Order: sequence, then C-alpha cells, then structure tokens
Amino acid sequence: LISYRTLLSKFSLDMTSAKTSFYKEKLETSAQDPRKLHNIFSSLFNPPAPPSPSSLTAEDFATFYTEKIERICQAFTSLPTSSTSHSQHSTTPSLTQLSTVAAEEVLQITRSCNPTTCPLDPIPSAMLQTISPDLLPFITTVINGSLTSGHVPTVFKKAKVIPVLKKPALDPSDISNYRPVSLLSFLSKILERVVCNQLSDYLMQNNVHDPNQSGFKAAHSTETALLAVTEKLHAARSAKLSSVLILLDLSAAFDTVNHKTLLSTLRSLGIYGTAWEWFASYLDGRSYQYKRHLSTTSNSQTPNSTMAKTKELLKDTRNKIVDLHQAGKTESAIGKQLGVKKSTVGAIIRKWKTYKTTDNLPRSGAPRKISPRGVKMISRTVSKSPRTTRGDLVNDLQRAGTKVTKATISNTLRRQGLKSCSARRVPLLKPVHVRARLKFAREHLDDPEEDWENVIWSDETKIELFGKNSTCRVWRRKNAELHPKNTIPTVKHGGGNIMLWGCFSAKGPGRLIRVKERMNGAMYREILSKNLLPSARALKMKCGWVFQHDNDPKHTARATKEWLRKKHFKVLEWPSQSPDLNPIGNLWRELKIRVAQRQPQNITALEEICMEEWAKLPAT
Repeated sequence: LISYRTLLSKFSLDMTSAKTSFYKEKLETSAQDPRKLHNIFSSLFNPPAPPSPSSLTAEDFATFYTEKIERICQAFTSLPTSSTSHSQHSTTPSLTQLSTVAAEEVLQITRSCNPTTCPLDPIPSAMLQTISPDLLPFITTVINGSLTSGHVPTVFKKAKVIPVLKKPALDPSDISNYRPVSLLSFLSKILERVVCNQLSDYLMQNNVHDPNQSGFKAAHSTETALLAVTEKLHAARSAKLSSVLILLDLSAAFDTVNHKTLLSTLRSLGIYGTAWEWFASYLDGRSYQYKRHLSTTSNSQTPNSTMAKTKELLKDTRNKIVDLHQAGKTESAIGKQLGVKKSTVGAIIRKWKTYKTTDNLPRSGAPRKISPRGVKMISRTVSKSPRTTRGDLVNDLQRAGTKVTKATISNTLRRQGLKSCSARRVPLLKPVHVRARLKFAREHLDDPEEDWENVIWSDETKIELFGKNSTCRVWRRKNAELHPKNTIPTVKHGGGNIMLWGCFSAKGPGRLIRVKERMNGAMYREILSKNLLPSARALKMKCGWVFQHDNDPKHTARATKEWLRKKHFKVLEWPSQSPDLNPIGNLWRELKIRVAQRQPQNITALEEICMEEWAKLPAT
C-alpha cells in the first residue's frame, strides 16, 4: 500500500511537471500572437462545460440541418447570374493549370496551420507537424497529384459535424439552439491553403479582386471594411448628407452558396482548364458525418448542388407528357405509361402551362462550350454517319473555331438522346431480302392476336459445353477480373456441343430433341414426323394451326415441301435472312442462361440439363 501511494504521488508530480512544461512552451511560442494567447488563457480559466444530457440523436441533427438548408434554397425564386464576364478581363491571362508546389512550401504551410485535430485524422495534427519532415515527400506527392489532375481525393471531401450550443444558458433539448461546427481533416486544410495561395496570387497579380472585398484578401480584414464604411460616413457628414446603414445577417449563408453560381464566377475571373476542374471536383460529392457527444453518428450528403441528381428527361419524353395531358390522361396514368414519377410529370405540366414550352429554361452557371449551332452540326453528322468517332467530331468543331474534349462531345450527344453503343450484328440483307421482309410485314400488319397464337414456331440451335452460351455478370473489385470466382472457363471450340431442335407456341413449349448427326433433308422430315404433330396435340392447338420454319435448304427442299403438303400442314411463308423475326430466339436465350447456371461438365450432363430446363420453362 505504501509503495502504491508513493507511485501515485510520483505520477501526480510527473503529470504536473509535464503540464507545466507543455503550457510554458505553448505560451512562449504564442507570445507574439494575442489571439492565440487569449485562446490559451480562455481554455485554462474557462474550460468548456460538459455536454448537457439530451435525447437528441445524430440523425435528428442531420435531418434538421439538411431540411433547414433545403427550405432556404427553395425560397430562392431565382439564382443570380454572374454579372462579370471574362471579356471584361480579356487583357488578363487565364489560370488554366494549378502549379505544383515544392516540398519546402508544403512544410511551411504545414507548420503554419493551426493544429486543430479532426476526428477523421488518424494522428493528432500537432504530432503530424512534428514528424512532417519525414512524411513530407508523401504529402507533397499527394498534393501535387491533386493539383495536376484537377481532382480532389474523396477522403479530403469528408467532414465531421459536431453540434455545439450557441450559448451555454440555452435549452439543450431544443435542436434550434445548436450551431453545426464542421471539422475537416488536417491534410485537406493543407491542400486548401496551397490552392488558396495560388488563387489569391492570381487575383492580386491581375487585379481582378473586387475592390470592396475585405475578407479572404491579403492585408485586409474586418478592420479595413470598418475603416472604409467609417470613411464614407464621415464623407457624407462633411457633405451634409444623410446616411442609412443596412446590415444583413444571412441565415446559413455559407451552406446556401449555389455551387453553379460559384463555378460560373470563377470562369468569369479567367479560371479555366484543369484549375477550374479542381474547384468543380472540390465542390462535387462532399459528405459529412454528424457526431452527437461520443456515441451516435450519421452519414449524409451535403444539401447543396452536390447532392445526387436525377437524370434529365429527354425533350421527346417531355413532349409526350404534354400530349397525353392534353388527351385527358391523369398525371398518375401518364407516369405509369412512360415510367416517370408522378411528381416529375406534374412539374413538367405546370412548366408547360406557365411558359408554353417544354424546352429547358435559361440557367445560371457557365454557358455551354458548344453553341446550339454546333450541337445541331454534330447531331446531324452522327445521324448521317453513326460510326463517326468522337475524335472526328472534336476535329470538326476545332476547324469551326470551338475547342472541346471528347467528354464534352459525349455529354452533348447524350443530352440529345444519342448514346454510344456497340453496333448490333445482324444478317447481311440484300435488296431482295429487304423487299421480302417489307412484304411480310405489310401482309401481316393487321393480323389479330388470335392468329399468332395459332402458330407453332420452330428452329435449331447449338449449345456449347463451355462456350459463351449466355452473358454472366459478377460483382468484383478493381483489378480482380482474373480471379477464378470472376471468370468463365473456356476451351477451344467450346469443349463440345449439341444441336437441338425445338418448337413452341403461345400456349407453351413443345418438344425438344437432340440432333445427334449432321442434319439433312431426310433427317429433318423424320424429326417433324415424330415431334411436330405430337407437339401440336400436347399444346392443344386449334384446327388450322400454322407451322413456321425458316428458309434453310433442308426446310425448303422439294421433298420436304411435298411431305408437308401431303400431311396437310399449313406453312407460314417466311422471308429469308430474318432470324430476328422468330420469337423462338428469346426461348433459346432463356434456355442457354439456365443451362449455363447449372454448369454441366460433360456432353451427357449437358443434354440432360437442357431437357430438364426446357421442361421447366413456363407456358406463358
């Protein structure tokens, strides 16, 4: 017990000595900074009170602040557009690329930053400042990578938000009495300081600062703003004029800054290229995490323009909504028919009633890089020649005096409803085939549904043991495409295959048989004699049912035609080169998908699984 008391006393003395040394060093380093000295003494003599007990959770705060910002943003009837265009600063150079920084500059900024530690930091900021010379090469690489690529790492865009009572005497159970304090990681602050220095230098060197700006401007502060206002008041009084001073206090002013307007303003100041992309990346995809005391957390997205946006409807779809509305359909019916939310349908109809158009109204933000005339030009080009590449379109626009990237081309065409897709492989059609298909379509255009229900469709198909019978999608991580779990084993020539003949009608699948030898006309007639009529009976086809097969030479041979005539089978006249018209292709695809999921290991198992899965196919 005596030894324990001795150790406890020694520990207490050591702690007191450590605290004394800590605060002594802190006071000495802050001797020339009155603000830091005030904060140190304030924390010593007025320590923060412990958090008051409250039933409010992190989810409550997240919901309250998000809804508050959304209400304020919704109250804006219109967004102001930037009144300054780049043409006004045409004599000043543009800032298109942020410069890389030397390790010495990064070290200086790291040591000059206030070492406030965020819960997202893996180590205390003060410790990071101490060991920064050892980590300097890595920190510099990360910062320069962000500057040159125009991309801000996602981890730097996360914030921890802690609600703090505005005044100690306020009711802690009232959520409106709290102020959200947002904390960012220390490294993100270093990156922000680097970019801020370069932006400030650009604005000062080119004299594009607002002359009345005092905040976030070198050698300026609230004191300079106060002096400017005081000087104007004195001047007005000397001129015997009256003065009216209006002071505005905006609620959640920082959180309600529109990001599109902000980016547009940067463009008007000559910020372009990768430099502008860095700011766009900085504002996009930001998220925050509320923390209530030290227990509950809640993740949310920022409620500004970085929130996930719904895909804009094509103009054709908007026009269809208006047409259906004029035809007397309800908003719910229109939404169900077109697959659009009822609220979206209502918004489009209200907009049409107000402005008599479904076109997009003028928006704030940077203008489109491609003019409406340029959009029409590239749309017309790809409509005439769908195989035109993005590079060709970039060159066309560049010759017309507009410099754009391939990504801009893709985005512009996508807004016109044009999407880059792999060209479908289809049978080669000669003019005679086209005429035959058109004739077939015209002859059967008005056929009632009952006629098609009385048709037995047939065809042959090949199913490979290890071939590409169907597509298979997997969930995997980046660079894990060759993991055995994420691959489909293949062998040369598919590892063997089987040929199948099958038929079906609107009432369900008919018979399915394996063709074990090379099929010729005689074998085909034997297949029909043993399977076609039994299939018709099993499907309970009506009298006068029609048989369909394509124009394969075995099917159109004179002997086959004569056999069908003698059996009194009605045959549907079929245009050549038209496998896409036969609905049995959908049935073959479904069968191949089911067989691939069973993973047969040999030909015998492949045949058995094909028969089992065919029998399981639903009748409708």
